[in-house]
Amino acid sequence: MNAKDYMVIEQNKTEVVLFIVGACAFIALGAWMLQLDSAEIEPLRRFNNPLLIHGIGIVSIAFSGLCGVFWVRKLFDKGTGLVLDSVGIQDKSSSFSV
Repeated sequence: MNAKDYMVIEQNKTEVVLFIVGACAFIALGAWMLQLDSAEIEPLRRFNNPLLIHGIGIVSIAFSGLCGVFWVRKLFDKGTGLVLDSVGIQDKSSSFSV
């Protein structure tokens, strides 16, 4: 196979680090929502239900934590992101690769 027969696109590590920072920000936001007490939540105009605010905080921590774990694993992955060759396309850039 010649050098012109295939093309390799590496993963962008800067983008992965930004996703990790975003996941950490959403975890911090969820933790902040969890630490609010009912007296601070009830005067709010729209979202004045403490159960709703605390539920959103728990979901934010859980989902962002899972995403953060995925992106940390991607950060240390040595494999290629995308390979185009005569056989086809090998997509390893995300967990939803087909």
